[in-house]
Amino acid sequence: MQRAGGVADATRTVVAHADAFVAPANRERVEKILATLDQVTREGGDAVRQALGHVGAATRRLDATVGTVQDVVAENRADLRESVRILRTDLEHVGGLFAEVEHTLERSGQSPAWIKS
Repeated sequence: MQRAGGVADATRTVVAHADAFVAPANRERVEKILATLDQVTREGGDAVRQALGHVGAATRRLDATVGTVQDVVAENRADLRESVRILRTDLEHVGGLFAEVEHTLERSGQSPAWIKS
């Protein structure tokens, strides 16, 4: 019973607030608010539609770009793997040359700048 009474009180409060909101004394304010909301919706709606159009166009361009990159990689996969293998070998060779230079300089008593004493 108390719960039903609480619901009834809450309902009366909501109705009182709704009545006060749409009362003749507030009619002008309510009409201004609704007109402003209508204007913002119209103006903002165009901007939102335009922004969504730009996002859609960008998405289509990105999809096309990703597709192109995937096609290029697929066509050149063997060449890319071979290039990476050659690069790895060359870098190992350069590392070996640096080790030789470092060893030679250490034997001659000179210390290159990259060697920390």
